[in-house]
Amino acid sequence: MPQSFAAARALAAALVLFAAAASASPNPEAAAALREGRAREQSQDPEGALAAYRKAISLGPDFVEAHRAYQKLLRVTGRGDQARAEYALRRERDPRSAVAQYLFGRVADSADREPAFRAATELDPGFYWGWFALGQTRLTARDASAAAACFRKALEIDPAAADAHVGLGEAQFSAAELNAALQSFRKAGQLEPSAGSAHLGAARCNQALENWADALLDLERILVGRPADLDALELAAQCANGASDWPRAEAYRTRARAAWRALPERNPRHAEGIVIDALPLAGGFMVVRERFAPDPTADAGKPWFVFEVFRADGTRPTARLYFVGATGDHGTLQEDVLSGLGPLWSPDRECGYPEIRRQAGIFAARRLAGK
Repeated sequence: MPQSFAAARALAAALVLFAAAASASPNPEAAAALREGRAREQSQDPEGALAAYRKAISLGPDFVEAHRAYQKLLRVTGRGDQARAEYALRRERDPRSAVAQYLFGRVADSADREPAFRAATELDPGFYWGWFALGQTRLTARDASAAAACFRKALEIDPAAADAHVGLGEAQFSAAELNAALQSFRKAGQLEPSAGSAHLGAARCNQALENWADALLDLERILVGRPADLDALELAAQCANGASDWPRAEAYRTRARAAWRALPERNPRHAEGIVIDALPLAGGFMVVRERFAPDPTADAGKPWFVFEVFRADGTRPTARLYFVGATGDHGTLQEDVLSGLGPLWSPDRECGYPEIRRQAGIFAARRLAGK
């Protein structure tokens, strides 16, 4: 009896994997339509791309990749309401479908997403995308343990899914399991060498471990194909600063400035400037931004540094520190520049960023110590 029970369980597991593989393998015509849609999207033909995606979906109704591409393009072109209506109707017609639940969750309002993804995993425990999406929602909710469990479930179904390895790495990173996270990101990068998120995640782990050279190698893997990637350039500047390689840090900063200036003004990051440094302090840490927005105390368009000081729990013990320079790096370190508090320090001659960073770190450490 025990042997037959074990055999039945093995057969059930095999059937789950077979079903997952079958749903992940569309017919050739649907796959061709998806490729056509992606090509049209890249050539700035959104309407043609949507038509091709609809064709792929009609040829493979449960072809998840085609639905994902279609949903994303609807959202990008400002038709999120249409996507919600279409996929709500699909779920109403087939509420017992894990695919329908998952696809609805992707376009639903935030309160309805997790219940839909959870329903997908309950309806079909072998459905990769349900576990992956549930892991993402748990990660967003800062529930690293639950997120990691979901991504591990997804990887049981598809061990070669680079996205799930990245998700697991993000969960492990959030739980401060840096070496485990690094291995997950490395695995994702091996499976999909062009996956920028894998290399960026590995670089963040190496940054936290102060493995500066390895972090910069990870980032160069991104920059070789995307030389204007702002996320990679910002992190590269931070890691070069961490290594005290000031010329290399300045080179990355210069490239990051150019990438930042190329952003459209409607991009939220346009008003934030670029993050050029991050360093640990006793009891907290400091993040450094370089901004170019006009400011009452600086010439319009001149760079100025913003030193954001945080306790270890993420709260702020003080207002921001600013170094405002009228000419290059010659200026004044102040606290809460908009209300005029300060100055804290002013060099008697023009100095470079390393000295400004050192002085800001001194005052930041005093604020963290309650002084």
